[in-house]
Amino acid sequence: MAGAVSTSAGSELNRYPGDPVSIKALFGGAIEMAIPNRFTDVSELREVPDHQEVYGDMNRDESIIVEILEMKSDVEDANAAAWFLDDLASVQCAGSLELESKRELADEEIPGLEPGIFKALAIGKMTVAKESQGFDARNLVRVHLVIVRLRRVATDLLIVANEPLQINPYSTTARVVGAGEPVPAAQVGLMPIPEVLETVLKSFRIDDWNLFGTD
Repeated sequence: MAGAVSTSAGSELNRYPGDPVSIKALFGGAIEMAIPNRFTDVSELREVPDHQEVYGDMNRDESIIVEILEMKSDVEDANAAAWFLDDLASVQCAGSLELESKRELADEEIPGLEPGIFKALAIGKMTVAKESQGFDARNLVRVHLVIVRLRRVATDLLIVANEPLQINPYSTTARVVGAGEPVPAAQVGLMPIPEVLETVLKSFRIDDWNLFGTD
């Protein structure tokens, strides 16, 4: 279970005073990152797999997921982010996937990692339904997927940010957020998802490599 380390340590990363940020400890303190406080630990509400940490803002149906996977050595670096985005769409039985962009990330975009570690971002739109709902309740969601390839521990680490673009009136999300296009985060004084992800990446740090089964 993740936990908050400080309610102010991430404040210098935040340009939205009404959306305060704090440092969270993930995987028993092995990893830390900063995220707005409105994103709460989903494991307090439902079961989350041991290889994932999930934070969600239930009022906006936005989420940040950190996932640890065995490295897919047969997937080339140049295609890795897009490959995992496509794999995610398949796992979630997405009705469609449109890859909007992909690029390699520079060392300074995740300064807490050693220089030279391969990292990339893919952004795409997909139509997906909540786990308990059918295809007729699919929402249009933009997914920002970052892959970090930790070769010395044979691990692909994913950081995924989700934001709804169009909420289906038949989706359970509509009961909380409302159907149609959500109000833009900045319009209500909140950090937009691209900046939430930027905050996560700027603060992301691995404190205990034993998490990956190494000394």
